[in-house]
Amino acid sequence: MAKKATSSMPTSETKKVGRPEGAPNREYLQADAPPSKCPSCGSTERGPYVDKNEQAIVGEHDGKPYTHVVWRGCRCLKCNQWRRDRSFENRSE
Repeated sequence: MAKKATSSMPTSETKKVGRPEGAPNREYLQADAPPSKCPSCGSTERGPYVDKNEQAIVGEHDGKPYTHVVWRGCRCLKCNQWRRDRSFENRSE
């Protein structure tokens, strides 16, 4: 059997992948969110979040503004302790 001939496309006809040359990087907002810890054993391992509650409260936490406070329940996977994790969110709604 003869080998199949392969055609190679010239480089001018190939489509370039990625961002066009000279395009600026996209700016992203960053958030500092330390992992929640179990108050009993200090582990960061947790089960899935359940029973989410949130409330629109405006304030400042650690010098950063927030518009909502969110509470989520979960269990520690190490000691099985039930806990409620609290997070402060700044939403621009």
